[in-house]
Formats: sequence, C-alpha cells, structure tokens
Amino acid sequence: MLRFKSFIKRHRLFVVLLSIVLFFVFLFELLSWVCLPGFKNRVYTQLPTCYDLIKYSISTEAALNYGWGSNPSDPSASEFVDVENVLASGNVYYIGRNVLHANGRACYPYVFIADDMPTMATRYVEAHEAFHILGVRSETQANYKAALIEPLGMVQVVFISVFGNLKLVDLPCRLGVSWLLFKAYFLWGL
Repeated sequence: MLRFKSFIKRHRLFVVLLSIVLFFVFLFELLSWVCLPGFKNRVYTQLPTCYDLIKYSISTEAALNYGWGSNPSDPSASEFVDVENVLASGNVYYIGRNVLHANGRACYPYVFIADDMPTMATRYVEAHEAFHILGVRSETQANYKAALIEPLGMVQVVFISVFGNLKLVDLPCRLGVSWLLFKAYFLWGL
C-alpha cells in the first residue's frame, strides 16, 4: 500500500491525465449507449442502396445491370491496379449530400462522393472509396491508407462528420455517435 501511495505522489501528472482520459472514454461510451437506438433509426434508414445511387447518378439501365456479386473479394480480382487508376476510370460521381447522406460510397466499380466538401477532404474520401474498390474491406485500413495520401483531408472529414450541421441539443448524442464511429473507423471496431 505504501508503494502505491508513493507511486501516485511521484507520478501525479500521469495519474491526473489517465483519470481524465478514462473519464471521457466512460462518458462517450455512456453517450453512445444512450443515443444508439435513435441514431440507428435516423441514419441507417437514410442511406441509399448502390442500386439507387447508380440509378440516380448514371442511368436506370446501369442500375439494372448492377449486381451484388460484382465487388471483388481481393484486389487481384479487380481490373484496377491503384488508386489513381480507379479515380481516372470515369466511374467517380459527385452528388449532393441530400442524396448520398454520407461523405462517400463505393459501389464497385462506381465511386460516389459528396459534392460539398473542401478539396483536401474530397481527395481523402476519393482515396478512401478507391481503396474499397481495390478490395480493402476494413474501414480502418481504408482510412489509414487514404490518410497516407491526404492526411489533412482526413482531419477535415473528421470535423465535417462530427460538427457538420450541429445543433446544440444534439451535441451529447453526436459525441456518443462520433465515439462509435471513431471506434469503428480507427480502432478496428472495438
């Protein structure tokens, strides 16, 4: 017991910082559990299917020809070899956020990007979705790989996702939901 007290006295700053971090982790976990049911009903029901995006942006015929089995299971099954190849393919479409309800969406071989983001954020989302087209299934891996291409764009996308169209009454739930998204996108879904 005496050792523990002396450790705390010697490492006060560490103990205070660790306490603050643990407090916020607990708070965000609590907010995510309280707000989760409303978040799922509000967000996931708004996301359009790939069929709807292709029909809206390209044509009904292209949407009818779109199949769920057309997404490659590994990058070698794709005709694309790198991110630049995917973005230069002519299959990248910029559409309104009111239709997309997200920053981007990959529907092999098409990429849909929200048209209202800053340039660096747009380049980051393009790279992120291109990695999905190349066969990267994990959101975390796609985020990290895209961040190597456009690091400041990733920071912009995080701020847009957390604080875009924020109302003060929505702040607690937005923080809880942002914690869930952070865990899903950057901590391998812990």
